[in-house]
Amino acid sequence: MFGHKKQNHKSKMATRMDEILLKLMKHLPDFLTGDSALLKDTYQSLHYSASPSQIDEYVTSAKLSNLKASMLILSIILIIIIHYIITLALSGDGSLDMSKTYQAGDVLDTVIEADYEDKRMELQKSLIVGEQIPDTSEEHALIAETKKRLVKMILGNNQSLSQIKDNLMLPNRDPQTGVELNWMTSDADAISADGNVNFINGQEDTDVNLDVMLSIGSSTDTVSYKATLRKPSASYDITSAIEKSVDSVVDCIASGALSKGKNGTTTLPTETADGLSLKWKQVKPTAPILEVSVMCFILVAIFFSRHKKICNEAARSRDAMLSDFPDFLSKLVLLVGAGMVVTSAFHRVVDSYIRYRDVMGRRYLYEQFVGMQDRMNSSNTSLIGEFDELAKRSCLREIMRFSSVLSDNLGKGTALVDKLERESNLLFEVKKTLIEEKGKIAETKLTGPMALELIVIMAITVAPALLDMSM
Repeated sequence: MFGHKKQNHKSKMATRMDEILLKLMKHLPDFLTGDSALLKDTYQSLHYSASPSQIDEYVTSAKLSNLKASMLILSIILIIIIHYIITLALSGDGSLDMSKTYQAGDVLDTVIEADYEDKRMELQKSLIVGEQIPDTSEEHALIAETKKRLVKMILGNNQSLSQIKDNLMLPNRDPQTGVELNWMTSDADAISADGNVNFINGQEDTDVNLDVMLSIGSSTDTVSYKATLRKPSASYDITSAIEKSVDSVVDCIASGALSKGKNGTTTLPTETADGLSLKWKQVKPTAPILEVSVMCFILVAIFFSRHKKICNEAARSRDAMLSDFPDFLSKLVLLVGAGMVVTSAFHRVVDSYIRYRDVMGRRYLYEQFVGMQDRMNSSNTSLIGEFDELAKRSCLREIMRFSSVLSDNLGKGTALVDKLERESNLLFEVKKTLIEEKGKIAETKLTGPMALELIVIMAITVAPALLDMSM
């Protein structure tokens, strides 16, 4: 009972929606939802016996279907734009609350503003807050792991510690292990504790001792390195240095090295150890250009295909008439040649179709003949007049030519049979040409899939050889 009521409610809602759209359709230009005159004329040519109310019902239904599809696409476009505007408004200037803490596993899409002296960069980074590093017996292993990678971590753009030509990268923390790094230098004027190299104070071939204390939890260790200054590179790559510093902070957050407290919460840093000022922002939503473009493309496609259904039906009907007309004419010639008058032969052919229609299936041309026969019986119209009307509706020159031959030679007996027989042979040639053209069109449609299949086969054949060459 409840389901039945729910279904009735949906039906009423749909009916009410159709009424609203019909009112809207009256105020829209006729061409937007489909040319009413074109739809009416095409439908009437396909369904000659349709009443005016049936024709109007079809035109209204076709235009309403086009309007529904267009309204659906417009609604989707409107929803996308509204969602983007609301998201953009809620994000404000995008600044994150620097006092907020984040749990392990939190994912943040951020834009990081990094300021270093007069250099400012904006880097878009995706953050994943990692688990808090345990302060257990693994501390010594973490320190040992950091020591193995430490030289590569600090070189920056230099090839080795014996060839220092650019700034070093001396982090305060290993982003992978969370080990704290405390750097000390024997000559701060040449190499500062944050890795900046001064080639004015530090002359070429100057040796500087770098000592670093590694600590995590209660475990510590010390490592010493000797760095030798060489002739500096042409320019400092400060942009690359800033990006590496920011990446180090991002890795630190991901590793959980900044997690604090019992709950392991993380606070985003406002400054890096090497002096970068950080400002964190949310990534602003991207304008839905692609989505709106796709929806607009679909909307345009709906507009240009608003007559496609009825035009395709008309084309299929004309093809069906061209295909069946030679067969009908050969039957008519056979019966007229046997001594029947044309009208009686026409009725015999139509009656035979009606008798076997359920077995052989409905044929569009013969259904037109059934309607013609009904009108001839009820209104006493002539066969020639009915064929003239059929020729006008179908716009097929073959039927027009047959109608002319029939009207010019109806009382001429043998001459009519000869002309009808020649017309029948001509129509079979036309049918043969039509079938050949359809075959060529079908071959053309298969070209794309066959080319794609060939490309796949070639790729499968060549791929092993290319893999062997690369190995």
